[in-house]
Amino acid sequence: MSGVLHPVGPEPPQVYWVRRVLVLAAAAIALVLVIAIVVNLNSAANATGPEAVPAPAADVSSTPPPTSTAPAIVATPSGEPSGARSSSVAASPAPALSSAQIASPGGASGSAKPSSSGTSSSGSSSGTKDAAKPPAKGSPAEVAACNPAQLRPTLTGPQNVKVKAKANLDLSLINGGATTCQLRLTPANFVLTIYSGKDRIWSTADCADLVRPTTVKIAREDAYEWRIVWDGRRSKKSCQTRPEIPRAGTYVATAQFTGADPVKFRMFLHT
Repeated sequence: MSGVLHPVGPEPPQVYWVRRVLVLAAAAIALVLVIAIVVNLNSAANATGPEAVPAPAADVSSTPPPTSTAPAIVATPSGEPSGARSSSVAASPAPALSSAQIASPGGASGSAKPSSSGTSSSGSSSGTKDAAKPPAKGSPAEVAACNPAQLRPTLTGPQNVKVKAKANLDLSLINGGATTCQLRLTPANFVLTIYSGKDRIWSTADCADLVRPTTVKIAREDAYEWRIVWDGRRSKKSCQTRPEIPRAGTYVATAQFTGADPVKFRMFLHT
């Protein structure tokens, strides 16, 4: 204890007391700094901590309604008094309208009116007629007849044919109009004739059965095609043939559709 109050050493006592004061001062400063740091940390923690949230007030709307002590209303069958049925209907929620009822233009309820037979109009023949809609205006009209002036006939066949041999002559009518048209082909508006010079050798006009009546629609730049066979003989009325046999030489087949340009094809008969 005497060493604390009376410093012992080679230095004067004042030196030791100054050193002790400095040490104590440094310790005090360090203690103050530690306390300040701890206080600052606690303050920061309190500042960033979650705020206290007050307890929510009781939700009056969520409070379940008091349980009714009245007996539940049950829908009564049709045999019970009308008063009981009125109570059950009043207690039942209104049914939701179906999409068909909402879309119905007849009345606020949108329900189908009963027919005279007692069934709904949707199930009766009259309801079916009402539901069927007439064709919309502006529907495409019937296809117009072909304009003969816009038809382009073609005629092809063998160029060399033996005497008395048959020749297949292929024909077509091309629609040169801007739209689809309806072609009516008959023996009255089409004829195919074979000439040798000015000599009329054979013609479909002598036999109407050679041109089959046809009605067909032809699209723009499309064609109707068919074939006629020349039997290599001379023809005469009533689908008969003449006894003369065409001789070797040049023959010209001419196809004519009434109102259209005629078309010709040249053949050479040889033995």
